[in-house]
Amino acid sequence: MFGRAKVLSRAAVAAGIPLEELKSLRDLLRPDRVEIIIDYYWEKNGEKPTLYTIDLASKLLSLARSEALAEVEIERLDEIRIALEQYRSTGLTEKNRRLIRQIAQSDVWRKVVRLPQRLMFRALRSTGSQSSLLPPLKLEKSLLYDQAHHVCLWH
Repeated sequence: MFGRAKVLSRAAVAAGIPLEELKSLRDLLRPDRVEIIIDYYWEKNGEKPTLYTIDLASKLLSLARSEALAEVEIERLDEIRIALEQYRSTGLTEKNRRLIRQIAQSDVWRKVVRLPQRLMFRALRSTGSQSSLLPPLKLEKSLLYDQAHHVCLWH
């Protein structure tokens, strides 16, 4: 909590709120200041707010509720949250869609799908039975790591 308040305080000061006016969390959560902070992040985001900025409004509202701010302040913070929610995209981001396309167009996905079968086959082959599969499966961490590493290289 303290770390988040510290980051939020820095953003507030960077947005133009004087540090000496921020004596408590309640000072930071005033709706007029939250608007300034949200605008600061949104300006950095560009035309549309990022998921971080959208979620920030919800988190600040939640904090305000836990700090028992006045009902009128809670209502205003909720209005800010609602206004940002219209920018929340549904589905995958373009970055994640691109990653999935790259994986789907290579043999990585096929290898990932076949991995459980390969692990089971190797475990059965090395033990001769199904009774002690755990130790051989531990040896397969490197195989799983190699597949995950290959996927991360695409990202």
